[in-house]
Amino acid sequence: MRQRTAKQWKNAALTLIVAAAVVACREERGPAPYGAAGALDTSVTDTDRVEAALRDAQMVHLVENLSLWTIERAELAAQRADAPAVRELATAIARDQRPIRDRARELARTLEIAPGTATLDPQISTAYVTALDRLRAEASPNVARTYLEQTVELHTMALGAMRHATSYAYRPDVQALVTETARTLEAHLAQARALKEE
Repeated sequence: MRQRTAKQWKNAALTLIVAAAVVACREERGPAPYGAAGALDTSVTDTDRVEAALRDAQMVHLVENLSLWTIERAELAAQRADAPAVRELATAIARDQRPIRDRARELARTLEIAPGTATLDPQISTAYVTALDRLRAEASPNVARTYLEQTVELHTMALGAMRHATSYAYRPDVQALVTETARTLEAHLAQARALKEE
């Protein structure tokens, strides 16, 4: 049998870590390993700290990917939508999501989260990718309507994920990122609904 290289063993270990993170996010949260200032609480176990790190990695990865997909859709709508109000909204959404994306990337570096080592709920990722493909394929006169419909649907889905994520993030800075993301999504969702009803 061919022996695995060190890199292959590392990749296999990362795969197991990701699987553990997904399971951990669905189980009940244990003791928080961080104090009020974000410092490690020495009263909790190493297992608690590992679990916390895995969950925080999942939350950061979720925020980063939602932001990336939201920005890409918004930039496309800002270019192709024929309704000025929709172009304006799409421009604002892309502008507001970029700092969130950047904060998620910075946190990923701080927490030493390797790209691709965390996974998303397939329902969320499939919905975003499908929506982006559809928007790209839409004829120009339909882009504005399609973008608003998608934004209402996807932001509603993302908000559900964010609310769920808030209860699982451990680090205060990760919790703050999730909270900021949810607040931004709520504001944009209200604007998209208002335009959709006009």
